[in-house]
Amino acid sequence: MIKGKILASDYDGTLNRRGISERVRSAISDWQATGNKFGIVSGRGLQNITALLKNDGIACDFLIGNNGAVIGDREGNVLLYHTAPAEIGKRVAAFVLTNGGRHASVNQLSGEYLIVDEERKARHSDDTYYKLLSEYDLSEEFTQISTVCETCDAAMELTDLLNDRFAGKITALVNGICIDIVPYGVDKATGISELASMWKIAYENVCTVGDNYNDVAMLKAFRSYAVANAVDYVKKIASAVVEDIAELCEKEKLL
Repeated sequence: MIKGKILASDYDGTLNRRGISERVRSAISDWQATGNKFGIVSGRGLQNITALLKNDGIACDFLIGNNGAVIGDREGNVLLYHTAPAEIGKRVAAFVLTNGGRHASVNQLSGEYLIVDEERKARHSDDTYYKLLSEYDLSEEFTQISTVCETCDAAMELTDLLNDRFAGKITALVNGICIDIVPYGVDKATGISELASMWKIAYENVCTVGDNYNDVAMLKAFRSYAVANAVDYVKKIASAVVEDIAELCEKEKLL
């Protein structure tokens, strides 16, 4: 059983806002020094998050990647994961590419690759990271597929189309011009819930903070904060709005 509180933070736009201030770094260290836990809940994969945090100099107690599909320890070792069939992934990737997505970034437990059109593939013919749809790996299930659209409105529209077309098979989550597509029923809230169960932490001892639409599920499920730069909808549903994570930590010390 873990004592203390869990602070689960989004990464892009929440922890890292064109860098991480010394004020926030100090607040996180103080938070952990008193027996509380701090970790990241992101749409990024665990390997990517681990590399970023190492560069940032931030030590986390847990990592939740792919919007809740993969839970890892502080070193990024996978503890629990959710996947969807590769055949569904290929259909989703094809749908994305024909409905305004620039590419389809496929995350699997073994790694990541990018599904692109023939023109882009030709420009990167010697790079195995770039693949055509015909080269989609049907031997391995996926944890997340991501894409980018030209505008936020286009991303919203494609997200709705994906959730309608593949209802009961995947969940599409929008974040600005980005879309993350995870196994059905998975989101940041489910990832945190599974971590809390593993650590035997009561939900009232969990707080979350975010800035965009893919954070909504976890903000609704737990005591929540929105950072000052969050989109208006996130500010409306959060329990409180704070300037940054440092202010959040101060508020939580009083609860």
